[in-house]
Amino acid sequence: MKPYYFKSAQGNVGDDINEWIWKELLDNKIDDNSDHLLIGIGTLLNHRIPQASQYTVISSGIGYGNLPPLSQGQWNFVGVRGPITKKTLGIHSELSLLDGAYLLPQLRRLPANNGSRIGYIPHVESIILGNWEAVCSHADILLIDPRQSIEDFLTALSHCDFVITEAMHGAIIADAYGIPWVPAKAHDHINERKWQDWSQSVEVDIQFNYLNPVWKDEDYTLGRYLKHTIKRNALIKSCFGEHYTPAPNATSSKQVIATTAAKLKKIAQTAHPQLSSRPLITSKVQRLNDELNKIKDA
Repeated sequence: MKPYYFKSAQGNVGDDINEWIWKELLDNKIDDNSDHLLIGIGTLLNHRIPQASQYTVISSGIGYGNLPPLSQGQWNFVGVRGPITKKTLGIHSELSLLDGAYLLPQLRRLPANNGSRIGYIPHVESIILGNWEAVCSHADILLIDPRQSIEDFLTALSHCDFVITEAMHGAIIADAYGIPWVPAKAHDHINERKWQDWSQSVEVDIQFNYLNPVWKDEDYTLGRYLKHTIKRNALIKSCFGEHYTPAPNATSSKQVIATTAAKLKKIAQTAHPQLSSRPLITSKVQRLNDELNKIKDA
């Protein structure tokens, strides 16, 4: 099987763990055979999945684009991210409902806690578009960049008593290691439905804490510059709904940075960090491991 996952040019820890986690867990079953795709961690179940003869879905979910082409090839659903994915795809059989990132602790240890910071994890698109470095510096909160390697990400996580996170896999990885988390949303590209899919799988209610978006100069890539320029022009012509927040042409002002930092600090002081039930996670991880062992033994 060949793992299929989203590869960001900038890197994204929630996607990038697919590069090695399945090789370590399934060993001799992983190869470069693109005729049999392993659909692993991420919001991957959509029309963009490449054509293949066989598909093995282990923990992925829906959330973007149209539904996957279930009429082509043979589909083996070992597990999906959560009940929303299961219901939407019309799966009636019992299967694992858990994100595969919960398997991380059995492969990578969390460094010993050597700090008592509060961390903030932006969505990968948010840290590209927004000046979150300035916000976190102003709020005296540790910025955890989701573009880091898993080793660096876990080191940063180990410094924290809890994290505020806009990145869903920031919450999932923290939860997997027993570090409490607080859900946040600053930018409109955050997909709340996929958060609900995951949170329902671990029986936790999601209540987002909202932050003002912040921006920085559009020097990230030509493609993003063109995309946001087109969207701004379309917004002027009423082609987008009122919920689309266009990136401005310049970095957010010091006043906006300070206001957003104050809001982030208030969330850190007043929010109630969450953690899923440890017995529930232990049971679900064991269930997923049992399914993986069946694949290895087949």
